Amino acid sequence: MNKKLSVIAVSAALALGSLSVQAETKIYGVAHVSVDSLSGLADKTIDSDGDGTNDDVGIFVSSNASRIGFSGDVDAGEGLKGIWKIEQGVALDSGGASLSNYNSYAGLSGGFGTAMIGYHDSPVKLVGRKVDLFGDTIADSRSIIGAGAGANFAEKRLGGIGYMNKFGDVGLMVGYVPQDTNGENATGFVVSVDYSMKDMYVGLGYHSLSAEMGGNPDGDSESAMRLGFMMKFGTFGVNALYQTVDGYSANGDNSRATMGLGGSMGLGDAGTLKLQYYAAGANDNAATDDGATMVALGYDHKLGKDVTVYAVYAGVTNDDAGKYKVGGGGHGTASQTITTAASDGTTEANSGISLGMKFKF
Repeated sequence: MNKKLSVIAVSAALALGSLSVQAETKIYGVAHVSVDSLSGLADKTIDSDGDGTNDDVGIFVSSNASRIGFSGDVDAGEGLKGIWKIEQGVALDSGGASLSNYNSYAGLSGGFGTAMIGYHDSPVKLVGRKVDLFGDTIADSRSIIGAGAGANFAEKRLGGIGYMNKFGDVGLMVGYVPQDTNGENATGFVVSVDYSMKDMYVGLGYHSLSAEMGGNPDGDSESAMRLGFMMKFGTFGVNALYQTVDGYSANGDNSRATMGLGGSMGLGDAGTLKLQYYAAGANDNAATDDGATMVALGYDHKLGKDVTVYAVYAGVTNDDAGKYKVGGGGHGTASQTITTAASDGTTEANSGISLGMKFKF
């Protein structure tokens, strides 16, 4: 009986091994949660000190771009591989999930590069992700370069046709958004070129959208240019970004320049101290100053290759008509409770302290 079971087990193992050669499938993901203390809340429902006035601060649990993904490839012959990916966001703070709301596509890969059709991060977005020291935390640079700024299309994932290739240390990404793919009457083109080595990265991206993308009622095209830089000098690192946008927001035409600068320093084998500053200039077409600045300070500590715990402080200071807030990208929903307008019509600053942990698998 044992011999028969052994034969069955060996046969099953051989069959599974044969299948794995034909189609490789990978399961991966990120579990990223934090506890955030935020100021400047719109929903002032707690009177913590008993003075009869509800507070504008609160403590929240947040799930920050947590996700699970499945990817694979199949030998298509003639030196080609069929590739596919499906990513699903997972809300670890509330239990919600949405299939395919992250990168999800199918395509072909070979000596010519990789071509795909589906839903993928904009190449311009990826330039910003590469040089951000605080991605998916309350100090995410998208608090300034994206959320609150209008013309935020450069941060989107695109449903369309994409191509990427690597020529030595130089990478190329090109994307085309066909008519109505994102449910809007517009087409788009995006391209990025980068030079990447072990301790240095330089990336340049350009994104153009035709009329009516993003709700533009004037029939004008919109565009964004983003330049990112990163370099490491031993235990020290420097990051920088410059962006220009020419687009449309809910308040009208939106054209502005934004810049960011950051630095990091390794502390021992596991620690990293980080500092970052971002500033959005005023809208060229606005009658009042509506820019903002954000300062962030944080410490990361690795508990292993794929496990990090951290502490972050981020503070946003708005100009007279600025409407920016911390946690403006990839950081759950807690920051959506922040308001940038005081009861007297002035603009409020807002800030947050976050303790988090991030697991990669």
